[in-house]
Amino acid sequence: MWQSFPLDTLLLTVRIRRRNAKNRMTYSQMFNQHTMKKIILLLMIIAMPLFSNAQEVKHYYIYNIVNFDGKLKNEGFKVTVDNGKTIDKLRDENGKRIVFTTPAGALMYFTSKGWELYSHGSTTEGAVVNGIGGSDSSTYWILRKPCTKEEFDKAVNEAVKKK
Repeated sequence: MWQSFPLDTLLLTVRIRRRNAKNRMTYSQMFNQHTMKKIILLLMIIAMPLFSNAQEVKHYYIYNIVNFDGKLKNEGFKVTVDNGKTIDKLRDENGKRIVFTTPAGALMYFTSKGWELYSHGSTTEGAVVNGIGGSDSSTYWILRKPCTKEEFDKAVNEAVKKK
């Protein structure tokens, strides 16, 4: 009834049990290892955009500078447009000068034509002659419209004065 095991098998079994006992991890060790893997993965995901070499897309715009003439109470706002080639009064398709009731109306008009307000400001000019002085202020808008590189290059070439 009693069977004897060979001594080699018994020693091998003892060695395997000792090795497994040393390699066993507690639940807190497994949790910490799992948590560290998540943290490392999260840091890699966050750092990925920093090391990627995405190509930046260059955007091109055509610019207009819009100046206002006139008074609000009397004749309304008349607009002068500097398109890089010429400075002209704003006119409709029939050649009639366009007059706006308010600056907001002018802004809505240009926005409806695809322009966006890029910047704005005002200038003041003044002079004194024989103790009598005067000044004149004007408001301007810088409007821009997206364009292709070819349209941009064409506008630049047209804007440069040829000798």
